[in-house]
Amino acid sequence: MPGSVCKRDALLKWCVERLANYGISITNFSNSWTDGIAFCSLLHSYLPDRI
Repeated sequence: MPGSVCKRDALLKWCVERLANYGISITNFSNSWTDGIAFCSLLHSYLPDRI
């Protein structure tokens, strides 16, 4: 799919920007997410009183 790389990069960029204040290094969609910290931080950025 020609546009899928661009969309993937855009989503990665959004994650990096969204988590910039959390001190988490997001470089890809595999190793950066394995421990769950990035995922929990992303949830926390939207629902800080829930997680």
